[in-house]
Amino acid sequence: MNKPTFRIRTKEENKLIMDTMEADFGSNVLVAFKEYDFWIKEGKVKEVFTVPKESSDLITKISILEPYSAGIPIGSILSNSFHLEIEGAYMISNYTSKKITVKTVQFLYGKPIFKENITKYEEDFDKNDQIIVIGENKLFYGVGRAEISSRELSSLEENTIVIKGSRKKPLDVGWYLRGGS
Repeated sequence: MNKPTFRIRTKEENKLIMDTMEADFGSNVLVAFKEYDFWIKEGKVKEVFTVPKESSDLITKISILEPYSAGIPIGSILSNSFHLEIEGAYMISNYTSKKITVKTVQFLYGKPIFKENITKYEEDFDKNDQIIVIGENKLFYGVGRAEISSRELSSLEENTIVIKGSRKKPLDVGWYLRGGS
């Protein structure tokens, strides 16, 4: 079995990551990464990490030691598309208005968010948009994908799923306790 390699991103990977975040959450989120470089842990999946720019030089110099990883894992690249995960969503959460506030903790258990559990949303969203999920206590819960658009909310029944949870992907902070690494 080949062991994973850890390397700085290519220009194409950098563009893919930045373009995806900007398209999904707006150009303000790019500020969250201005002091970081993206590094890739390449194995079965390309995992994306943020590493402070001043540490990138050191990692490059010690690359002969074949570092396994460094920095903060923010997402993955699969089939030439970038998928934001928990830590990446947390890093951008203060720079976007693409978020909903919920009155339940069920999302932290990998469960969906139903219409009746949404207390507010700051920006209109479309079906399949990624949305930051925040608790009424202002705590960051994770990131989810909308099953419906915000324009449909008023006409739907209370038990309609708005955001699907995920027990297998690291999309909510409860994932760490449910068996994440």
